[in-house]
Amino acid sequence: MIKRLLFTLTATLACAASSHGQISFTSVGTGVKTFDTAPVVADGWTTASVGASAGTYTTSNGLYTAVQNVTAASVATLLPTSGTVPPSINILGRYNTTLQRLQIRPTTSDYTVLMATIRNDSGGDVSKITIAYQMSGMVSNDSTIAESPELYGWKTFYSTTGAAGSWNIIPELSQPTTGTFTNNLSAVVNIGGLWNAGGTLYILWADDNGPSSDAAPTREGGYTLDNFSVTSPTIGIVLTSPANGATFPNDFPVTLTAAANSEGAITSVDFLDGGTLLSNDTTPPYSFTTTTLSLGSHTLTAVSHDSLGNTHTSPPITITVHPNQPPVISSLANTLGATSFYVGSNLTYNAIATDDGAVTNVDFLVDGVLRWTRATAPYQYVWSDLVAGSHTLTAIAADYKGLKATNSSSLIVTNPPDITVLLANGSLWKYWDEGVDPGATWKDSGFNDTGWSNGIAEIGYGDTDANRPEITKSRQIVGTPGDPSAITNATQLFRTHFNVANPSSSTGLVVRLMADDGAVVYINGNPVAALNMTAGTPYTAFSAAGSADDGLGFFEYNIPPSSVVAGDNLAAVEVHQANIGSTDVSFDLMIWGQRPPAPVLRIVLSGDTLDLSWPGGLSQYCVESKTLLTDPWVDLGGFCHPSDPNDLPDVDGRYHLTFANDGSFGSSQFFRLAPAGN
Repeated sequence: MIKRLLFTLTATLACAASSHGQISFTSVGTGVKTFDTAPVVADGWTTASVGASAGTYTTSNGLYTAVQNVTAASVATLLPTSGTVPPSINILGRYNTTLQRLQIRPTTSDYTVLMATIRNDSGGDVSKITIAYQMSGMVSNDSTIAESPELYGWKTFYSTTGAAGSWNIIPELSQPTTGTFTNNLSAVVNIGGLWNAGGTLYILWADDNGPSSDAAPTREGGYTLDNFSVTSPTIGIVLTSPANGATFPNDFPVTLTAAANSEGAITSVDFLDGGTLLSNDTTPPYSFTTTTLSLGSHTLTAVSHDSLGNTHTSPPITITVHPNQPPVISSLANTLGATSFYVGSNLTYNAIATDDGAVTNVDFLVDGVLRWTRATAPYQYVWSDLVAGSHTLTAIAADYKGLKATNSSSLIVTNPPDITVLLANGSLWKYWDEGVDPGATWKDSGFNDTGWSNGIAEIGYGDTDANRPEITKSRQIVGTPGDPSAITNATQLFRTHFNVANPSSSTGLVVRLMADDGAVVYINGNPVAALNMTAGTPYTAFSAAGSADDGLGFFEYNIPPSSVVAGDNLAAVEVHQANIGSTDVSFDLMIWGQRPPAPVLRIVLSGDTLDLSWPGGLSQYCVESKTLLTDPWVDLGGFCHPSDPNDLPDVDGRYHLTFANDGSFGSSQFFRLAPAGN
């Protein structure tokens, strides 16, 4: 009975191994597999998952050791399909019908494997092969899917038997890879022993499963494979970089990379500048970087040495080293789109920076103050919450030698017409970010806030990922990050005073609130506006929802003029996080008074007389003028009506101002009515 059981198990495993489809390797290789359609059983692609615990393998060596337990017979599942972009998580490798690539993004397993089964139909034994494919990934830099797996990239192996313990690592295809990338990878593999004619070769890709594969920031990368091929390598050596004819500034890093194949195992590669040895490399991938090449032309070659004493020399390439030049920077033509903006709006500034070597960073300054530094293209800064006034936005590009280039743009930010600014955005605020409830009276005028911090709005933290850093950064955590006793600020409080000359001059008030995630606004201790929560919410409570715009804009609330008093007023705002995992806070506030509609100024030119008039029965208005649109408005010598209770309009019910049209105003002149005291 035992012998029969063992025989049955052995026969089953043999059947499983022979049931793999196989890719044919002929005298010209496998050809390029473009995966235009989903692989079928005969195409030789299979997958499997191992274990059921996320986060089991956190080192490359740990995963290398674990893979030795795999047998080719156990990797027997045909690839299922998915059309999700970016690739979604799954226990198995899959074929992506949208991308037309193979993919791995594991979940609920120790690791997932993808395997190609290849049969030697070349008619002879094979000792070396070149494996090439395109690997793409969507990892921590990707805007759609934030990730930080413990082991980046695939770990890639080969075996001629598929038995446990027979897997050989391919270092060139197992490099850690971070970011969002597309790499054309290749490796010459010296097969241990021969791949006999008619024999089978297995290539295995393994990817660990991080501890939180379905949630940022530690979920696994969505890696894909395309344009796969296996060929017999050509004997010889070539310099794959730099390109022939390339130019470099002096002291700039120049990397020489060689691809080599020889009759025996390669033992070393020499890199030469003319007849001068620059460096020697004994391990693949063969490369060398130098910053000491002199000015002028250089002829570069690489020489390989193998275990049989053979040498091969690459075709020469020529490069030129020239004196370093400063970078060049400009802004996209449609960056500003206009030169005038309203307060509170957002402006995206895109800079184009190039250099004969490399741009190391672009600094963005507003009115001479550094706001943002971007180290890699695209060089973009989002200036949010614009404040009133004339401004200069500057981008400064620096190169690897510290040379710089500057590009500046000017713009004007204005308040909308027909409003009186009672509290401007970008004001100075007292704020409380200590993580401790200061008591219920914090929003009252008589509260002592002398121990509070102060800063210019926007105030908050966490928005640097959107290239719109806060003017004042408050504290996210009270205590030391990672310390169990540290407190995450669920709530931050803000206070500032503002003056109102005459509340009755406004027909209504507008509160414009920037808040992420929820907030309540108080004026003189009374709640007047709320976002995602209600007044009276406990200090430690979270808001009912997150801010729909992530703190990028302002929410408007109309409140009665009776909300303020003549003279000093207090604005107090509590801003709450939506949950303990929220990573940012944003806050700023404006309060506007709405003016009654402005009267129409009628201008009549008759002969040598210029007559300006407007309706009577209104509050006091003054006539202002300017010569150019870009000039400031200037009061015309106190022409304000009514100037006192006895100042009545003319018989036609209008106030009139008459001037001699003697050319004193120049070839053109602009006039307007403005409320007195504006």
